[in-house]
Amino acid sequence: MPIFTIDPKIVAQNPFLFRDWAPLTTAILLMIIATAILHIIAMTASIRAYQIAESTFVAPIEYTYLVFAAVIDFAMWEVLPSSTTLIGITLVVGSGILITLRELAAKKSQID
Repeated sequence: MPIFTIDPKIVAQNPFLFRDWAPLTTAILLMIIATAILHIIAMTASIRAYQIAESTFVAPIEYTYLVFAAVIDFAMWEVLPSSTTLIGITLVVGSGILITLRELAAKKSQID
């Protein structure tokens, strides 16, 4: 960027950010298209799940992506989640489970 001068140390530490533009190959374009199609399918399925099921049941399931993100991080880059990340994942997933259980108990008490 000609307007801003970037410290050469920063450029040396982050070459993936400051390297030249790489041409798009057929393989990269196919991966972009596949990612877009899979994302559309996943979002459509998520929307449909909210339409046909109780949101208190669907929402906690939606947060399982946090667990999968940690697993994929480790599988691809051998990066283990930090303790604060694990605490955050536990709190989010745990609160979703707690809300679901509370809602199920409230529905059961209404039926009885």
